[in-house]
Amino acid sequence: IIMNQQETLLYLAFLSGSDRIPGYGLEYFTFCIADPQAENPDEVYPFANTCSRILFLPRYSSKRILKKKLLCATEHNESFGLC
Repeated sequence: IIMNQQETLLYLAFLSGSDRIPGYGLEYFTFCIADPQAENPDEVYPFANTCSRILFLPRYSSKRILKKKLLCATEHNESFGLC
């Protein structure tokens, strides 16, 4: 999936809880992708466990649905904000 800079920041916040690159650099920033095994995956949005850095990504039937659901989930995410 090709994302612009704003979408990439939203995705990083969705996955990690922060839209900032970790101080130790992206080369050490790892995460797992897990299949939540949804009965109707095209009706489910992806979700993330930010502490464990696990992206729960259903097995969508097309790339179009994947992009639509992932962008919607990242745009409506509430990350950990610093006061």
